[in-house]
Amino acid sequence: MNLDDDVGAGAAMTTDQLQNQKSLVHRRSDAGVAQRLRVLEKEKETLLRGMHALIAEFKTTFREPPAYMVLHRITPGQHIYVRWRRYGRKSSFITPSSASAPEFFRQLEPHTRSVIADFWRHSLDLNLAFALRHLEWTRLRQYLEDVDTLNKISRTRASR
Repeated sequence: MNLDDDVGAGAAMTTDQLQNQKSLVHRRSDAGVAQRLRVLEKEKETLLRGMHALIAEFKTTFREPPAYMVLHRITPGQHIYVRWRRYGRKSSFITPSSASAPEFFRQLEPHTRSVIADFWRHSLDLNLAFALRHLEWTRLRQYLEDVDTLNKISRTRASR
């Protein structure tokens, strides 16, 4: 899927793209948005259970792992994701794109490197899936709040 096609990242959106976006918004009823929020909440709960399960599986797979996974929560939005930490470096998270990742992987035995990479990839997949659902959930909640406020404002003005 090309994101540019959906969001109109080019210089100007075509009439067809504008019509498509308008129809997507107008077809979505408030009840439909509320239903989608419930679906997203369930999906986020399932992904959170998957994150906990992945961390538990990692702990049982390695007795003395070279790094460990933690569940990281950012409040107030409750964005949650799995982060990797190296032992002895409490404030340091490690990511595949961090400068220390190549050194970290070089120090591992080939089989351990492969297993760690599989766990890491799974954590990245879970993080992305949760982030996408959380972003949609956040935007839809804001949409409903804004629609509700707009309805109140427009009724107040009309009754004067």
